[in-house]
Amino acid sequence: MPVDEGKAENLDDYPSTSGQQSFNRVTFGPGAKLRLKDLNEGVLVNEEENPDPPPEEDVWPSKDELIQLVEDYRSKEEKEEHVVAFKDMIPAMICLRENGVWKRTLRSSDGVPVESRCTIHFHYNAYLDGDKVPFDASRLRREPEKVRMNKTPLIFGLHIALMSMREGEKAEILISPQYGLGEQGHPKRIPGNAYLLYIVEILHVFPEGNIQDYENLSLEEVMEIPFEKIMDESHREKSSGNSYFKHGKYRDARHKYHKTIEFLEKYIHCTPEQEQEKQELLEKLYTNLASTYLKLNKPRSAMVPCRKAVTLNPKNFKALFLYGKAKFEDYNLEEARQYFEKCLTINPNSREVQDELIKIEKRDKEGEEISKQMFKKMGESLFR
Repeated sequence: MPVDEGKAENLDDYPSTSGQQSFNRVTFGPGAKLRLKDLNEGVLVNEEENPDPPPEEDVWPSKDELIQLVEDYRSKEEKEEHVVAFKDMIPAMICLRENGVWKRTLRSSDGVPVESRCTIHFHYNAYLDGDKVPFDASRLRREPEKVRMNKTPLIFGLHIALMSMREGEKAEILISPQYGLGEQGHPKRIPGNAYLLYIVEILHVFPEGNIQDYENLSLEEVMEIPFEKIMDESHREKSSGNSYFKHGKYRDARHKYHKTIEFLEKYIHCTPEQEQEKQELLEKLYTNLASTYLKLNKPRSAMVPCRKAVTLNPKNFKALFLYGKAKFEDYNLEEARQYFEKCLTINPNSREVQDELIKIEKRDKEGEEISKQMFKKMGESLFR
């Protein structure tokens, strides 16, 4: 772990008596390494202060809004049909397992089929016979269910039905007790010998070897994947994000960049050459993610990947430029100017940087004029 040399100081707050260790505080910063010797000597580690404001948080809906989301999500067929006795629904359904699993398609799709070794994201509502309110609903947990079909434990009947579906499909799935939770049920929630009705919508299907698929693997399983395959898939995800960005689908682009970054940051490599290759790709992903946040009008969120890119490469022109734009849009004109001036040390003839500096000067003058008008009005009010 990097340590900023010269920032260690003695802690007077920690009493030192005979036989006790004395402590030093060390602040993290780019440049050096934290040594085992430091830990043995009783170093207390502080993270480096982050000068940037916290990134913008997504606004989560209230509980009432989440319940309304579930209500809106349910189709007309769901609202009408799920209150009907389950046995009366069976004639209109396709039998997937005799006396065990039935399915009725609410929305068909030609999307990617669910396969045994893929990862899927799906939303669902789950009902007991005669109930109008679901006993479980993925949207109330604020994110879809994510499972790897050959790894994640599922109710057997649900697994059978999911294997018959495609990306974009929506269906009703009725499961008998022998393919559900059997005689025992689930304490306090599902009685024994209960039939279960699931309303399922498949959002995404990720074939084996996809970044989203890797997220569900153990560390040991990930380390068995060849580095070249990891990089090929990461570049593919980056290209997919670039395509979304080009077509103005910035939220989808952000998701692609963020997931790839999240995985690569955790991935452990064996050789310095592989680590260098990974860092070079991360630089590009950081700047692409920053660009996406700026398009989404989230300058503070853009500062996070900008800072990471500049930490990896202090002369990354694109990262410095985007950092300056993020500071400018967050009305931090002085720091924005500093980043644009750093850009000019790399490319003195950059017209786009010069244009940004002109914008800063213009906003500075506008701010001065507004201040003058405010003081003038205050003065006039005092001498009336």
